[in-house]
Amino acid sequence: CHFYLNDIPLSRRPWLHRGQHYRLVDDLLTERKSITFVHERRHPEEFAAQFLRGLGGLWGVPNRNPAFTSREAEVASLSSLLSVGKSARVYIAGMGGVGKTQLAIEHAHRHFMGERDLKSTTGQQQAATVRSNVKYSLIVWLRAETREALVDDVCCAALDLGLDVKGKSNLQVAATFQAALCQSSSPWLLIFDNAESLNTVDEFAPRGVGQCVGHVVVTSRVLLPGAPRERSMVLDCFRIQDSVRFLSAAAGKAAGVEGAGNHGRELARMLGGLPLALAMAAAYMRRSDVSCQEYVSKLKKRHNAILEHRISRLTEHKMGVGASLSLSVARLASENKSAERMLRTLSFMAPDGITKSMVTSLLREFKRAPPPNPTS
Repeated sequence: CHFYLNDIPLSRRPWLHRGQHYRLVDDLLTERKSITFVHERRHPEEFAAQFLRGLGGLWGVPNRNPAFTSREAEVASLSSLLSVGKSARVYIAGMGGVGKTQLAIEHAHRHFMGERDLKSTTGQQQAATVRSNVKYSLIVWLRAETREALVDDVCCAALDLGLDVKGKSNLQVAATFQAALCQSSSPWLLIFDNAESLNTVDEFAPRGVGQCVGHVVVTSRVLLPGAPRERSMVLDCFRIQDSVRFLSAAAGKAAGVEGAGNHGRELARMLGGLPLALAMAAAYMRRSDVSCQEYVSKLKKRHNAILEHRISRLTEHKMGVGASLSLSVARLASENKSAERMLRTLSFMAPDGITKSMVTSLLREFKRAPPPNPTS
């Protein structure tokens, strides 16, 4: 009945999508108007506009990291920069692996307005609550490392949100997406992850907001030219004590990160406090049931091997990152040769374009063709 009482906005003329028996349904609704409230039915255009103004949910936001730690000051700083008004944009910059994406993910999950929040606040009360607590009912995560990836995400998000974008050009889709956000009565947050160009972000980000809050977060490896410094955050690597705390939480007590010998501090110094390298080390220790002392010993040996053969190309990071990654790959090879072959094959591809069907096809190909002989 809801379909006939209030047409779903599948297009600018939603009533064209009704079935051929809609008159019979209308007669039944009218006959029992005391319980169907058919007299409250809205014109399709009116309902479509109201539907689009109430956008809500999480779209494309990665899962929350349960081991997130040592970034509370940065979380508070990001929240503070975004709470200055109805419309705000914040830029997060830092080297690869420093935790820009993880910070944005944590902020998104902490400040998502869940169903319980939405039921307790409406209208102007909701807007006032958002301004003080920075809560959002709609959060959209967009891959911004290339314009192609960004266009693809915007189109998919627009379709999933019920916007009329079929048959439209990329510029028209962007305009429709921006207009829906500007007209939304629900607070929203857009996250452009790993952006390479401020111009590309400007092309798809709304230029203003309507009656409610609209915020934008942009992550990038460098401070984007033209981005206001007062609206920017630069993430650095963890301090030694923060690194030890992170390793202890992620690797577990059995690893003995904070035990006698200060092996946790030594490992933190070797890895330069880089969160990505620390996470790889913690995962190795937990997976392989290796203590922190044993891992440091293995890392030193691998480090020397890399120096000897000069195989590291991770020039942006300390040598410990390359050694840590090499250890993990070697462990994977000892456990599962097919998994190692898969990893090496996928390393030639863009990470965000890897699909389940692609992995399945590669596995079939691996079964059909044996791996090449490295000595040949």
